[in-house]
Amino acid sequence: MENNKTIMEKKKFVSLDLLRAISALIVAFGHSRFIMLLPSSEVANMGYLNKFIYFIAGFGPQAVIVFFVLSGFFITRSIDNSLKKDSFSLKNYFTDRYFRLSIVAIPAVILTLLLDRLSFEFFESQTLYFERFDWMDNTSYRIETFLGNIFYLQTLFFTSFGSNGPLWSLAYEWWFYVLAPFLLIPVKFHKVVV
Repeated sequence: MENNKTIMEKKKFVSLDLLRAISALIVAFGHSRFIMLLPSSEVANMGYLNKFIYFIAGFGPQAVIVFFVLSGFFITRSIDNSLKKDSFSLKNYFTDRYFRLSIVAIPAVILTLLLDRLSFEFFESQTLYFERFDWMDNTSYRIETFLGNIFYLQTLFFTSFGSNGPLWSLAYEWWFYVLAPFLLIPVKFHKVVV
């Protein structure tokens, strides 16, 4: 049975997890506005509801920062707790991080392929795609781009897959995960001599 201190610690971070989830939803909504909404300058007579929708969608960049800061906090806390218990393993850490991201990334890349193809075939919206998604080019749907995106090499060696430009954020998150233990372990065991 968990002691009261552990239960209180878990409750303390529930609000931060909720804030991270809200940030992720705002980011997703902000990214989807490129397909779902016209640029606000093209909307005549915008009512209060539309103004509110555009207002929330505009917080995407700030929500990305909040999400990354909170993710950094949680991963640092996780590494620190493992180091305190002498249970930290680079192999386990990288395996856990890779599969945690891949549960999201692989279905996202496959869904992007399906939705883009469906859109191209039935809605003839290629013009919309190539106007609004300036990162797309003739490499966007290659198998190399697919593999590069599920191994988090987009923005380094590959473009984001298809119309899913927000995949850049998973590459950033992965490389922050890669760097985190190498930055934290020396700090953790560094003895300050005064």
